[in-house]
Amino acid sequence: MILNPPDVDIPLMKRLLHLIIEITGSPSVFGVGVDVTHWILSASNLDEFLSLGKGTTEIILCDLHSVLSVTEDAKRPYIYFHHKTLEDYLYSPERAGNLYQSQADTHSDILTVCFHHMELWNRKLVSPNADFQSDPSYS
Repeated sequence: MILNPPDVDIPLMKRLLHLIIEITGSPSVFGVGVDVTHWILSASNLDEFLSLGKGTTEIILCDLHSVLSVTEDAKRPYIYFHHKTLEDYLYSPERAGNLYQSQADTHSDILTVCFHHMELWNRKLVSPNADFQSDPSYS
């Protein structure tokens, strides 16, 4: 099946797909009124947000071009689903199987990543000369 391509990290693909749904589903993730859609929806920004190696998101999603677009155009990088039915599919535990993840779990994932970045930011404030890149053990 197209959503279970061979030689792909399925848990990471699931994570990316659900993050994309939540981020594109509403300009105010968690209802806090912060519009993140203008910067986070490029593959490279998802790599950075999740502390993944450069190009990881594009590689994981490359076989899904018939159901979503991943464009790294310098003028307007973006990721979007071609049809809302994919979102409906992924939100159905019976249909999605190993690709199902609840919205609460996705929100928890986003929150965990944000706290991780806040921790790195705080460490950098405390020790401004230290090199605090993303923690490779985090992703």
